[in-house]
Amino acid sequence: MDRKLPPAILKNLETKYKLNDPLIVQYCDYLKAYLERFGTFLKYEDRTVNSIIADGAPVSFQLGIKSVLLSLLLGIPAGVISALKHGKWQDRILSLVTVAGIAIPGFIVASLLMIVLALKLNLLPTAMWGGWKYQVMPILALSLGPMAVITRLTRTSMLDVLGQDYIKLAYAKGLSDYTVLWKHALPNSLIPVVTYYRSFDCRHSNR
Repeated sequence: MDRKLPPAILKNLETKYKLNDPLIVQYCDYLKAYLERFGTFLKYEDRTVNSIIADGAPVSFQLGIKSVLLSLLLGIPAGVISALKHGKWQDRILSLVTVAGIAIPGFIVASLLMIVLALKLNLLPTAMWGGWKYQVMPILALSLGPMAVITRLTRTSMLDVLGQDYIKLAYAKGLSDYTVLWKHALPNSLIPVVTYYRSFDCRHSNR
C-alpha cells in the first residue's frame, strides 16, 4: 500500500532541495555545485565526495602504477618466451594462462586470491591498508588481465617480426641471437603494447 508524505514534509523537502525553483535555476545550481564540489556523500553526511576521493586517490594511484609496471615486467618477457618457444610446451602453458587471464574478470580473481591466500593459507590480510602485504592481492588482481593481453600482443608481434627480412639479414651478417632479439626484434615488437596502453588510457580518460 502506497503512503504519501504529509504536505508539510513534502513542502520542506522541496524547499530544502530547491525543487520549487524553475528548471533552469535548478540546473545552474547543479552545475555550480558540481564545479565546486561533488556534494555530500549519502552514507556519510558529514563528509563530501571530494574528501573521500582525496583520501582514496593516493592509494588508487599507487595500485594503478604498480599493477601497470607488474603487467609490463611479466607480460613482455612471457610474450617473448612464448614466441621463441612457439608450439612447444612453454608456449602452450603460457597460452592457457593468458586465455584464463583475459577471460576471468578481475573481481573473480580478487575473490579467489582472498580465499586462497588470506582465508585458507592466512598469508595476507583481506582488507585495510598498510605495508606491502596489503598491496599484493590488489596488484595481482589488477595486473592479471593487462598482463595476459600484453603477453598475447608481444607473442603475436614477435612472431611476425622474427619472420621479417631484416631479421634474416641480421642473422646473415653474423649478429648474435642476443643482439638480434633485444636490439632489433623486441623494440619493433613492443609497438602493439604501446598502442594498447595508449588506447587503454584514452578509453578511461573519456569516461
